[in-house]
Amino acid sequence: MESFQAAEGVRYGVLTRFAKGKSYIDMSDAQLDVLGYEIAFNHNITANLRLHNERGVYDLETTVHRPLQTLSVAYADYPEDYAQLKETAAEVLEKLQAFDLDNFSYGYCHFDYFPKNFFFDEHNNLTLFDFDFAGKGYLVYDLVTLYCHYTFHVAHQKITKEEGQRCMDRLIASYRKLRPLTEQEVAALPYLNFTFMLFFLEYHYLHFDDWSNTFFGERHLKGFAKHMRDQLTILA
Repeated sequence: MESFQAAEGVRYGVLTRFAKGKSYIDMSDAQLDVLGYEIAFNHNITANLRLHNERGVYDLETTVHRPLQTLSVAYADYPEDYAQLKETAAEVLEKLQAFDLDNFSYGYCHFDYFPKNFFFDEHNNLTLFDFDFAGKGYLVYDLVTLYCHYTFHVAHQKITKEEGQRCMDRLIASYRKLRPLTEQEVAALPYLNFTFMLFFLEYHYLHFDDWSNTFFGERHLKGFAKHMRDQLTILA
């Protein structure tokens, strides 16, 4: 293990094995099948795992209420955009309260299943890495990450809405071959996606001085408030 000074403080890294392959932004059906199955495989382990060291917790306090309070400062000069953000959050909370959240699968989730964080080799073997955000929450958050990926793809006209939905349906079908996923958990994807994005909007604000967040500013804040609302229905 090596320690090194990063923007957010001292970090620790271990290189155990070189990850073969590369990231695929547009995954094939075969890769989606592998990915859905592997996420379910991991969840079968992490749903019953108990770690000695504390990890972050992803609940409505840490993904909605706290971010809204933190971001009130960031949006001080954009009251209309902040009002839209709060209005959308209120709608999302109302929708989520209608679900039986106590029966959602819970445990340790990766919380960052964006394509940049896993590689496929030439045989579609998958290697997952970047566990910085791994923590306790609804396991469906790992599918939310892919939902977020595809809604951004649709919003930027990289793929059609129909293709984005088809990819999510295939991923979910593959997941269900190994692990149950309720219809409520699937229906909650757009609303949990909002909480997921709100968490990361707060993270980007709090880590503004990190070189990787130089995009954060007026354009990002104003555009993001609208985009987060649009994403509630972009794959509906």
